[in-house]
Amino acid sequence: TNWSNLTGSANHPDIVQSWTVVGAAPGAGYYATNCVFERNLIINCQDTQMGMFDDESSDRAHIGWWEFRNNLYVNTLPISRTAAFQFSTTSFKFYNNVFYRVGRNTSAAVIAGNNPPRGRADNVDFRNNIFFECGDTPTSAGQAWYSIGSGLTNVVADYNLVIGTGAGTVKSGFVTGGREAHGLNGIDPLFVNPGSVLATAYKLQAASLALNAGTTIASFSNDYEGISRPQGAAWDMGAFERSTAPSQPTAPTLVSPANGATGQSISPQLTWLDNNSGANQENSVTLELDTESGFNSPLSHSAVL
Repeated sequence: TNWSNLTGSANHPDIVQSWTVVGAAPGAGYYATNCVFERNLIINCQDTQMGMFDDESSDRAHIGWWEFRNNLYVNTLPISRTAAFQFSTTSFKFYNNVFYRVGRNTSAAVIAGNNPPRGRADNVDFRNNIFFECGDTPTSAGQAWYSIGSGLTNVVADYNLVIGTGAGTVKSGFVTGGREAHGLNGIDPLFVNPGSVLATAYKLQAASLALNAGTTIASFSNDYEGISRPQGAAWDMGAFERSTAPSQPTAPTLVSPANGATGQSISPQLTWLDNNSGANQENSVTLELDTESGFNSPLSHSAVL
């Protein structure tokens, strides 16, 4: 699913949100557990909350056990300097997501809170994610790309890539500073075309150090496009697993004439994105034209690129 160009105000959009009735007893009120949020593109959204979760039930078991994987969060700003994604609920997992310039009006892209009575984000897990220029002070030594509240238990945070806007290394992880044992710190992930509105622009180039730098996650085994992981010696970080096999180019977009136009004498112009490079790069195109929508007797034209 794609969410793009949302703009909020006091009544701001929430991409995904859940909370409980205050003091709800076991078996009462609302439950939202064991959910998966995957393969989504959230891009160019302003004053928009990517995620907001609280659990004010009496047993702290009404909201939790969510998994966020293979998602792309691009150029998204939350409202009122709250975190782009914040939660105080148990057992949230973040695997192989890309956070590209997210929450640059806040202190962190994702905040796992310990905020009684709103709940505790124990058992949180951050692995194989890429955080690129997130937060409002991404070059400062104390910057937290994901912020983990003091006192939380069973925290896993490793195999993530973190980079700021300036030269040198930046600290990743906990608000107090510190580095992951297997994380990549201050390294450009080398996206194919960062800043683009296309999901495939956040694939990794062949020279990226994020390739084969992730770890195996037991709950799934594919990427944003459904390609199986791993393709190399180990999982790649981020939402895309780089495959050496050729992949299909994106669907072409008709530039001119307008779709459905009649009586035009000019040649049609098409544009598309080649998803491959090197020996696998597309080198020819076949265009089929027909006067009927059924394409029963198309006129074909082939060309070498």
